[in-house]
Amino acid sequence: MADTLAILKDFVIPAGGVIFGSIVGWLGSSRSTSRAIDAQDARDKNAEMAEICAILQAIRDEIQTLVEVHMEGGGGDIKAASGNEPIAMFYPISDHYFTTFETNASRIGKVSDAAIRRQIIRTYVLFKALVDTIRLNNHFTGKLESAEAAHRNCAPDELEARERECALHWQQMAAYAPGLKASNDRAMDASAALISAIDGWLKRDGV
Repeated sequence: MADTLAILKDFVIPAGGVIFGSIVGWLGSSRSTSRAIDAQDARDKNAEMAEICAILQAIRDEIQTLVEVHMEGGGGDIKAASGNEPIAMFYPISDHYFTTFETNASRIGKVSDAAIRRQIIRTYVLFKALVDTIRLNNHFTGKLESAEAAHRNCAPDELEARERECALHWQQMAAYAPGLKASNDRAMDASAALISAIDGWLKRDGV
C-alpha cells in the first residue's frame, strides 16, 4: 500500500498536473486564436463595407454630375421640347461619360442589396441608350440641315425636289422626337431613383 502511494505521489500526480496544465494552456491558446480570428474577420468585414460604401458613393456622385451637366445642356432642351416637332440640335456626345461605373463594374456584385444592384445597371443602361438616341438625333439634324442648305441654294428646276427632301427629313425628325424625349425621361427618372436608393442605403447601412 505504501508503495502504491509512493508511486502516485512521485509519478501519477505530477503527470496529471502536467496534463491538466497542458489542457489549460491549450484552452487559453485556443481562445486567443479564436479571438484573433474573430478580430480579423471583423476587420475584413469593415474593410469590405468601407469599399462598398466608397463604390456606391462614387457611382452616386458620377450619376449626379451626369444629370446636372446633361440637364444644363442639351437635356434641358430635350425636356422642354414639345415632342410634336423635330428636336433639331447638335449635342456633342462622348464615349467616356461612365468612367466610375466602367472601372467598378466587376465590384458591383459585392453590393448586398439586390435592388440597388439592379438599379445601378438599369440606370447606366438607360443612360447609354439615351446617348445612342442623341447620336442618332444628331445624325438626323445633320441630314435636315444639309437638305435645307441645298434647298436654299438650288436651281429653280430643283426647287420642288428639294422641298420634298426637306419635308421628308422634317417628318423623320418629328417622328423621332417623342422617342428622344421618352429616352431622356427614362434616364432621368432612373438616375433620381438610384441617387435616392444609394442615399438611403448609406444612411442606413453605410460605415
